[in-house]
Amino acid sequence: MWREIARDYRDGITGKDNFWIRRVTRPFSAVVVYFLKDTRITPNQISFLSVACAVVGALVLIFRRSYPGLLTGVAVFQIAFILDCADGQLARLRGADNDLGMYVDFLTDELRAYIFFGSVALRLFLQSDRIYFLVIGVTGMFLLAAGISLTTFIRRREYGGSGGREETAAKGIAAVAYGVGKFVIHYPSYVVYLAVINRIDIYFFFYTAACAVHVCHTGLSVVLKVCRLRKKG
Repeated sequence: MWREIARDYRDGITGKDNFWIRRVTRPFSAVVVYFLKDTRITPNQISFLSVACAVVGALVLIFRRSYPGLLTGVAVFQIAFILDCADGQLARLRGADNDLGMYVDFLTDELRAYIFFGSVALRLFLQSDRIYFLVIGVTGMFLLAAGISLTTFIRRREYGGSGGREETAAKGIAAVAYGVGKFVIHYPSYVVYLAVINRIDIYFFFYTAACAVHVCHTGLSVVLKVCRLRKKG
């Protein structure tokens, strides 16, 4: 059993995995894959199960606004992320990875991002009764939606996208900024630490800022490219 799990773990590692995914999430997702690989459960079903799990985590964060509630809610979201990693591992193991599965994975990733950010925003507002948490929360949801729309747009073949994850060729300060933004956007890698010190508000502010930078940068790039195309036409 454990040898098979270890093999599934090694086979599931990709070059894009960060430290948290490789050392924390993948070992657990390999266990999930071991128990599901001979069942009729499909990778897409696991993807949507991860969203349902995220909804449970959101309800805990909103209605259990104590410190134990914060830890529990974040732990449930981590389970959702483990399921998200398991769907891809299971698809590759079965040789069933395809474009539809990739888009389902993107869809469920963003749904969980909405759910987590929204639940944290509402939790902070209800805890403090400070209106700026609600204002920033609404702004952040708009920026997140705009960012997802822009990302979807630039991935379209008509625009010139490859349909996969975008990488940057930036160097120096720009590369550092890109790396920091990428880390902030990948909230499962660090929110556990913030939950332990009871400072989930740090995620809230930095995630909003990262979304704003992404929207401004990507939006400007799209406008400039589309305008150049119109001039050439």
